[in-house]
Amino acid sequence: MTDTTLSSSAMTATPSAPLAAAGPTLRATLAMVWALLFGMGAAMIANGVQGPLFGLRAGLEDFSTTLTGLIMAGYFAGFAAGSLIVPTLVARVGHIRVFAALASLVSIAAILPPVIVNPWAWCLLRFLIGLGYAGLYIVAESWLNDATPNAHRGRLLSVYMIVSLGCMAGGPLLLYLADPGGFELFILASVLVSAALIPVLLTVRPAPRVEAPSKMSLLALYRSSPLGVIGGIGNGLVNGTFIGLTVVLAQRLGYSAADSALFLTVAVIGAGTLQWPLGYLSDRFDRRTVLAVVILLAATVAFAGTYTDLTDKSTGLALMFIYGGVTIPLYSLILAHLNDHLRQDQMVAAASGYVFLIGASATVGPIVASWLMDHFGDGSFFAFQGVVWLATGGFAVWRMTQRPAVALADQTSPIYVARMSTVAAASAMEIAQENDDETVEAA
Repeated sequence: MTDTTLSSSAMTATPSAPLAAAGPTLRATLAMVWALLFGMGAAMIANGVQGPLFGLRAGLEDFSTTLTGLIMAGYFAGFAAGSLIVPTLVARVGHIRVFAALASLVSIAAILPPVIVNPWAWCLLRFLIGLGYAGLYIVAESWLNDATPNAHRGRLLSVYMIVSLGCMAGGPLLLYLADPGGFELFILASVLVSAALIPVLLTVRPAPRVEAPSKMSLLALYRSSPLGVIGGIGNGLVNGTFIGLTVVLAQRLGYSAADSALFLTVAVIGAGTLQWPLGYLSDRFDRRTVLAVVILLAATVAFAGTYTDLTDKSTGLALMFIYGGVTIPLYSLILAHLNDHLRQDQMVAAASGYVFLIGASATVGPIVASWLMDHFGDGSFFAFQGVVWLATGGFAVWRMTQRPAVALADQTSPIYVARMSTVAAASAMEIAQENDDETVEAA
C-alpha cells in the first residue's frame, strides 16, 4: 500500500497551458489518460497486496516481530532513496526507459521472497520495491499532470485519488485468493506490476517536459510552518507503523491471513469515508484547531486500542475503521496547513521536503514499534502510536499560542491526497492555491 513518491529534488511536469472553451472536455481528457490510470491502478493493487503479504509470510517463517518491522521499514527507506535517484535517471535516459526498468525491478523483487527465505534478503527486496515504486509514481504522475488541461486538473486528481484509495483497499483482499505460505500471491503481485507496463508503454502521449524545482531545506520548511514539519514527522512515524504492522498485529492476535488483511482494508475505507468531512471542517474553521482536535482524537482511539479486546473480530474491525478514518486523512490536513504558509513558487520544493520527511519518519516507525511489541506485548502497537499522536497534538496546541491563526479567507482549499507522492501533493497544493485565487478574483 502505500498511501501516499518522495523527493527532495522531485521532478514536476510543466502543466498544460489553459485551454480555450473549445478544448477537451473532462471525458475527452479521461479518454486520453485512461491507459495511464489503468496501468497505475494495477501497480497500486500489486503494492497493496505486497506489504501485507511480506508481513504475513514473515510470521509464517517464524521471523521475530522486530525483524518483520525491519523488513517493512525497508520499503520506506527504498522509497526515500528512489525519490532522490530517479530524477537524475530520467534526465539521462528518459521516462519510458526508467519506467520500464523500475517496473521490471519491482516485478523481479516481488517474485523472489519464496525462493530466498532470509530476513536480510527480504529487507533488500523491500528496499528495491520501495525504490522502484518511488520512480513509477514520479514518472506516471508527471505524465498525468502534463496530459491534463488546467481546467480539469482538480477533477482528474480526484479521479486519481479514488483510483488510489480503491486499489489501496482492494489490494489486501487478494490475500483471500491463495495461501500466503505458498508462492501464488507473489507471482500474482509480479504479474500485476508487469501488466502495468503495457498500457503505459503503449500510450501515444509524449513524455512531459521536466523541470527541476528550487530546493527548500527542512530548516526553511520548519521556519515556514513548525506544525507542518512536526506534524509530518508524527504522521510518518504513525503511518509507517500502521500500514507496515497492522497485519502483523492481527496475525499475532490469532486471525487468519485473509482476516488480517481485512483489518487494513477496513482502515482505508474509513479514511475514504471521513477524509472529505474532515477537509470540509478544516476549510470552515481555524485549520490548526481542527488539526489539533483530529490528532488528539487519533491519540484517544489509539490508547483505546491498547485496552480493547481486538480478538473479537467485529470490535477489531470497528476500531480499525475509526482509527483509519482519523489517522490516514491527517496527511492531507497537515499538507493543507503547510500550504497556508507558502508562496506558490515554494510549493513544489515544500511538497518534496514534506513527503521526504514523512518517508524518513515512516522508516523509523515500524522498527521502533516492532521492537516494543517483541519486548512489551501487542498493546505496544497502539500505545506507541498514541504517544506519538499525543506529543504531536500537544505541539499543535502549543503552536496555537505562538502565532496568530491564518484568517479563514486566506486559508487555501482542502487538499486531498491519498498517499505519499511528491507530484500529486505538489499538484494538489497548486490547484488549491489556484482555486482560492480564482475565488478572490470573482469576489
